[in-house]
Amino acid sequence: MQTVNRRNAKDAILQETKALPAAGASATSDLIYIGGEGPHREGLKVRVDLPVNAVLVATKDLDMALVDSADGSSSAAVSPGQTYQIIGDTGFAATSFYFDVPQTARDYVGVSFTVEAAGGDNTGTTATVSLVK
Repeated sequence: MQTVNRRNAKDAILQETKALPAAGASATSDLIYIGGEGPHREGLKVRVDLPVNAVLVATKDLDMALVDSADGSSSAAVSPGQTYQIIGDTGFAATSFYFDVPQTARDYVGVSFTVEAAGGDNTGTTATVSLVK
């Protein structure tokens, strides 16, 4: 799926997939190395592609947040925080969205996914996280 008038250039090496978590759980994508601070970060975005989901329970949330890391092993929400939320309606439609990579982000970025308690077992849905410019 292409989003009209949006950045779509992807590098397969700078792409990770992650199964969404079960109800009441969290999961974080593998982290993508973006390098130290510098002009190469201008216009960097993290694109998240989610396929159709038929499991997320109605009125329950799937919350996503951009995370960063200095060493590629432990991550925390970027500052200022960037989040995206989907509210279930016996699943959700396929969607794509972008996080802006701030100049202050540390050397690695990724996305954390959290499903609200009683939100259903969403582990059959795989998100694709890509670095795009």
